[in-house]
Amino acid sequence: MKNSFYLLFSILIVSSCTSTKKLNISQTDKSNQQIFGLWSEHWEQDSTDTEGNVTYVDTVKIFQNKEKLQMECINDKSFKYYNANFVNNELKFTVENLEDPTEKFFIYYDLKLSSDGNQLIGKIKNSREKVVNVKLVKLKTR
Repeated sequence: MKNSFYLLFSILIVSSCTSTKKLNISQTDKSNQQIFGLWSEHWEQDSTDTEGNVTYVDTVKIFQNKEKLQMECINDKSFKYYNANFVNNELKFTVENLEDPTEKFFIYYDLKLSSDGNQLIGKIKNSREKVVNVKLVKLKTR
């Protein structure tokens, strides 16, 4: 009788852990869905350091792959995205610029989703300690 009780108790514990894990993944997937799609990236221009200004506009795709948030620049393959994380309407990620093989150059993004869901607004900080205002503007969903 004791063995049956322990077996039943163990099954209940394992199944409740499995259910909770599935629930958390679903909740994360659902909250991430509002940022899935194509976004155009716009950097604020600096009047004091015009040489360092980013004047082009990249198109960034945000999607889910194997339960992980993924990002890629669809018009420039010299960028590699790491550690994309969207929690509490905040998107944080790191980009490595692969263009110059002699220098490891990283850009750290910290963005917040606007109330209408059409912009991610915030700042970047790069490997050279430069901070710039940046925003992603939604082009289309998935």
